[in-house]
Amino acid sequence: MVGISCDFVIHFGHAYIHEPGSVSKEFRTRHAILHMGPSILAAAVTTLSSALVMLFCKVVFFTKFAVILLMAVVHATIGSFVIYLVLCNLFGPSEPTKFIDGIATKCLKCCGKNADDETNDLALKEENRNSSKVSVEC
Repeated sequence: MVGISCDFVIHFGHAYIHEPGSVSKEFRTRHAILHMGPSILAAAVTTLSSALVMLFCKVVFFTKFAVILLMAVVHATIGSFVIYLVLCNLFGPSEPTKFIDGIATKCLKCCGKNADDETNDLALKEENRNSSKVSVEC
């Protein structure tokens, strides 16, 4: 049940930090709602519908499990769509990866490379990989 309860919040958190750069908290929250909201809502609806089917079973274990599942999904949906997103909008960072990006830049400087060299190295590797593919035309 804990996995079901925190799954929605984790997905919203991932969508919140996925927008790169310095973007306002409101934009990040809107991005999380628009890009993860429909999927989370669909997951909640399918789980609720399966729990509703289990409510009418004759086996006591399934009916009790259905009640627990219903309550967990309802609370997780309300908690993630209302409480978590409101807290992100009020207190969330506008640059959530700034600290980690700063550490990565410092580590690269210590190694004698800068971030631009690393980006250029990755672009060259991608270009070499694409050019080494043999294209066959019929």
